[in-house]
Amino acid sequence: MRTPLIKNVCVWHVWFFVIPVLILVCSRSAFPANESTQSLFSLMQPASKASQSDRASPYLGTQLKDPQVQGTILARGDGNLLTDSHPLVDLALEQGVTVRVRKLRFAEQSGIKIWTGEVQSLGARQTRADTSLDLSREAPLDPQNLAILIVHDGAITGTVTVDGQAYEIVPVEGGRVAISKMAKSTTAGALDDSPPHAITASAGSKSLNDGAERARSGSVRILTVYSNDVKRAYADPVALGIARFENFKAIAMASGVTVNYENAGVEHLNYDESPQSGCSDMDCLALQLSEVRRRSQSIQIERKAHVVVGLVALRVTLRGCGLAGSIGARHVRDSIAYACAGEAVTYAHELGHVLAAHHGENKPYPYASPYCQNSVQPFWQTIMAYCESGGTVVSLFSNPARTYQGLPTGIAGQSDNARAISTWSPTISALFPPPDPTGAPIASGFVELGQKDLPFSGERATLNAKASRNPGVDALQFEWSQLEGAPAAVIDNSQSDMAVAHFPEVQVPTDYRFRLTVKNATGAVDTTVASVRVYPRTLGDACENVAPWDPAQVYSVPGQPVSYQGNLYRLIVPASGSSARRAPAVWSGLVAPMNWRLIKTCDDARTLQQRLAAVDHWARVNRDAPVTVGLQQQLHNLLAQLRMDWPVPAAAGRLRPIEFESKNCVVKDVANPLHRRCAAAIQRADGDHADAVHLGSSGR
Repeated sequence: MRTPLIKNVCVWHVWFFVIPVLILVCSRSAFPANESTQSLFSLMQPASKASQSDRASPYLGTQLKDPQVQGTILARGDGNLLTDSHPLVDLALEQGVTVRVRKLRFAEQSGIKIWTGEVQSLGARQTRADTSLDLSREAPLDPQNLAILIVHDGAITGTVTVDGQAYEIVPVEGGRVAISKMAKSTTAGALDDSPPHAITASAGSKSLNDGAERARSGSVRILTVYSNDVKRAYADPVALGIARFENFKAIAMASGVTVNYENAGVEHLNYDESPQSGCSDMDCLALQLSEVRRRSQSIQIERKAHVVVGLVALRVTLRGCGLAGSIGARHVRDSIAYACAGEAVTYAHELGHVLAAHHGENKPYPYASPYCQNSVQPFWQTIMAYCESGGTVVSLFSNPARTYQGLPTGIAGQSDNARAISTWSPTISALFPPPDPTGAPIASGFVELGQKDLPFSGERATLNAKASRNPGVDALQFEWSQLEGAPAAVIDNSQSDMAVAHFPEVQVPTDYRFRLTVKNATGAVDTTVASVRVYPRTLGDACENVAPWDPAQVYSVPGQPVSYQGNLYRLIVPASGSSARRAPAVWSGLVAPMNWRLIKTCDDARTLQQRLAAVDHWARVNRDAPVTVGLQQQLHNLLAQLRMDWPVPAAAGRLRPIEFESKNCVVKDVANPLHRRCAAAIQRADGDHADAVHLGSSGR
């Protein structure tokens, strides 16, 4: 991790980064000396003066408090100048510093304008005029002299770099913009942010050397997310996220990375960042990354984003502000990174890790290292490097086939981040198939029961449809309705992926069935059914002359027995707080009784044969149903309510198992090689029921 770190990952719509040869030619030609231009900004006064009257301005305050900001000046901006018809603009960035920028690319989507330009640089002109330098392999775009400007609702956000000096531009209060001069990126005192999950590629892995191979790898979709803290600190975090993503794309293209990157969006996550105190620097960063991972999982799946980059506002250590979940992600869980919202270079650096760029170790490829240029003064280093020789950080991934100011940016077979990123691209793009806007959705729902939401009269349960999936990227529409059960339950938020069912008073155990219907923007529909058994609150008869549970009594003696609904329970650990007066309760289907162990059933009307028949019936009804989290949960609830334990791991059969859940046997699955073993277990338990696969009885 470098200081300032590379944090902030932005995601928007799909824009392929393809710059025609014409732009390359123009970018190497001289800027017209006499062509008239207009100034994008009119400078006002330094923020140190304005801050006396802006103490209640949170957006400006963010710039003044940022340790990476060397100085801030306020200005008025004219976003109308950033159009396709304006090829040149002048940018006043601070007193005495005004640069001319030539448009390289313009795009507009959903009302947001993206204007990318080349900064006219004295240093760049001198380099090009030096006839002793071979510039034939020079990067086609100079990221050290680049302007990326976003216009959203008339306000301007962006990053401008002049001879390596970065300026951040963000809208603040009063229709103004703050132009902040950033500290130059350095590795001095920075924390090594190498992720723990660096993967070594197999010996047979090959490079992407031809167009056909690159085409098979597919595009990589990057989603940028931001917290409540970022929303409070920046007036336009969406535009900021787009700017970060566009800056990364420019760096990748200039470096010779042969991958198409698409913006999967910039999304707000409704959470407040945790301060992460009492931990080491690296542990605090890891905790911050875990928080972003936990909050972004569902939207990553919904958007089919191959990588998520989180923008954060809280700096948990002064030695860096960003971390990646892996070096060369192989799983969705590891395709995550984050960076401080104000640091464009850190965003690109951490994203580079996820895409397979390393600091120095030969992972995932022997050529995945960065480059340290320490042979010619002034020294410099590529964006992933931590060079002992120091030097300015140049926003390029190492690549021996590209030069910067006439000097190579890598070493063949050793320092070639661009090749590593391009080679790993098929692995990243395989994490999700391309979005299919014409595909039908998949409904997956279950009744979620927890320790505090047991299925009893007068209680409630969550109808969870979050596992439903859509092949496209549009939002799904949900509808929960009741199919069975009387008296009827009341469903709150029935058109949500998390509805709530309120159960009435029942006198006998009653089965409730709910239908989930999902629909996407194309009108395609899918349905599934979730069920739960609701129990009456009657205490039932005493079991073996043991007194029934008394709701007015607090049970505090471990081993103390009670009767409840015809079952005999024994206290394991005394409860406390709101749980102190809870009944021993039938297993909810998700967790065991809170503090009680079921000893025996005294008046269970169902024999083992009857209980197995109920599971048999469920299996027949659902034999052709798609395997989903919801389907597995339905089986879990059914077996729990029939008081049937899960089998031992040694009986590893299947209910068409899905990822992160493993069930052991399926009823009447003669194709299962463990069928005989399961049947034998049934015979031991009940004598002659070899036609039903053992699901683990409790011997009752």
